[in-house]
Amino acid sequence: TFRIRRADDGAERWVTMNGWRTFKTDSQLRRIIMTVRDVTAEKTAEERVRWSASHDPLTRLANRSLFQDSLDQAIQAAITGGGTVGLLLLDLDHFKQINDTLGHQTGDNVLREFSAALDRSVRETDLAARYGGEEFVVVLPETTVEGAAQLAERICAAVRREPFRHDGEEPLHVTVSVGGAAFPEHGSSPATLMRAADKALYVAKGGGRDRWHVPGAPQD
Repeated sequence: TFRIRRADDGAERWVTMNGWRTFKTDSQLRRIIMTVRDVTAEKTAEERVRWSASHDPLTRLANRSLFQDSLDQAIQAAITGGGTVGLLLLDLDHFKQINDTLGHQTGDNVLREFSAALDRSVRETDLAARYGGEEFVVVLPETTVEGAAQLAERICAAVRREPFRHDGEEPLHVTVSVGGAAFPEHGSSPATLMRAADKALYVAKGGGRDRWHVPGAPQD
């Protein structure tokens, strides 16, 4: 099975090719019969199922399951190769108030816009995921404490300066609090790293929100 680009309209299609041999009575090869079948619909359905199993349908970011797998793999690779891993835990400030006063549709729009801004802020090698509700996480392979802090600052600044539009009304000014941790400084397993990031997020919220905290990094 392989992908082709159709000559007449340039469309990409998936095709499956099968072949088998037929023989004469004396076992001499007589012919090879080939069949080619367009399986684009089947491949698309398979990919949709795989995507749905690993992504959040509202934000289109990775879901908690894919995040856990990615964090596990990143830490194992760091242990094997002597590398580092950064982890950010993010929480949209006062999100419940947005839902309660403006409605869940507006809340969903904010989540989608924030997710798009988050996805634009990370590297291709990073994984941004929706952890649940208004909580998000980012796995940062080969990232130090300083690198995690730099990304946390960049995300806070990006959200702060980009108003969120909703239903033609006045733009919403949304902020985010971020807690960060890094392997091996703050934990040697996914669970301990998550606890460290959660504690750092608590510090950021306690400091007034709209800020970040990564232990060991110079703070804003």
